[in-house]
Amino acid sequence: METKPTIIYYKKQGAGILLLGCQNTPSHLEIPREIAGLPVVTLADFAFAPKEELPIAEEKTHGNLEFVECLDEDITISTEGYLLESLFLPDTITTIGAHVFDGCKGLTSLVLPSQIVELPEYTFGNCVNLTHVGLPTGLEHLGAYAFYGCLGLEHLQLPQSLISIGKYAFYNCRNLQSINIPPVCDNLGMGIFLNCDTVFDIALEKASHMSELVAGLNQALRLTITFPDGKAQILLPDYQSEYIENTPARMLSQVHYGSGHVYRQCVGKYAVDFRQYDKLFYMAKREDAGVLALLMALGRLQYPYRLYEEYRNGYLEYIKEHFTFAVQYLLQHKEEATLEQFGDWNVYTKENIKEVIALAQKIGKTALVGYLLQYQRVHFGEGKKKTFDL
Repeated sequence: METKPTIIYYKKQGAGILLLGCQNTPSHLEIPREIAGLPVVTLADFAFAPKEELPIAEEKTHGNLEFVECLDEDITISTEGYLLESLFLPDTITTIGAHVFDGCKGLTSLVLPSQIVELPEYTFGNCVNLTHVGLPTGLEHLGAYAFYGCLGLEHLQLPQSLISIGKYAFYNCRNLQSINIPPVCDNLGMGIFLNCDTVFDIALEKASHMSELVAGLNQALRLTITFPDGKAQILLPDYQSEYIENTPARMLSQVHYGSGHVYRQCVGKYAVDFRQYDKLFYMAKREDAGVLALLMALGRLQYPYRLYEEYRNGYLEYIKEHFTFAVQYLLQHKEEATLEQFGDWNVYTKENIKEVIALAQKIGKTALVGYLLQYQRVHFGEGKKKTFDL
């Protein structure tokens, strides 16, 4: 295996070190806390961007940069050069520059130092294999295109301290499935979820910017919303649109397919028209897939925020009508807790509970079986020990 020294370029900046970049970046790299007796406090623009290795090396030959060498015995060589897979950053770092990890295709996970309060533009641009990022608990600003093209990112938890999200922050994160918008985040740039066509779960910890978030997303969305006086969960079905030409009038008319467009009209910037949302359930049952209708019903029953009794009964009736489908779906997705809630909602009958017990026993859900047997004894008088008169 070929082994080359990793060269770290830096400049002294006041009482700290500005790390400019690396040459011969290894697959696994640990940045030291100190260089030349000073703490490493800043990562420069493009510090670890692969395309910057050559310019930095050329500048070094003119004597403009200081550098230190370190030797890594486990360097991965590939057809694309040195691929940085993992990186340890010391907690002395307080600031990082734009594009700092742009194009690090081998990087899979990273924990950022706790003192960082801002991720500038394109921080993780084109980190296509990035799956996990540990964000600082005091992070306040997420720059434009910060996670642009992070195709491996599926789930992201944003810290409660976040104030702003820049435009197109998650542009082309095509596999992102769940994310939250923190309660103090009042500044959202345009198109933050553009081309995020697999996003499904969005937790809004303050009921704001809702209509802006859902406007550009036509796939099914599940919003879990925390209001000052309670929590709600709603599901917006997907929809498709196309323009049809009206030749005599020389006009184009937009036509929508699916109930999702109508459902989105129930969502305002700061509030949801829950009465209208619940009233539309007949449309979802008619036009949307059974799973979506089931999740809509479950979401409203589990979080009955401003749910009127007549609509509650409608959701319960749907679950009862599609009982076997609902049970099979919940067991498949390991939602045993929801099946226990069925008892609270009086969904079980003397007949259908036997079906659930049999299914749960077949796949080894012993805790659920125990709950169901107890429910059966208490509510239907079955399973009691027999007594005999002597």
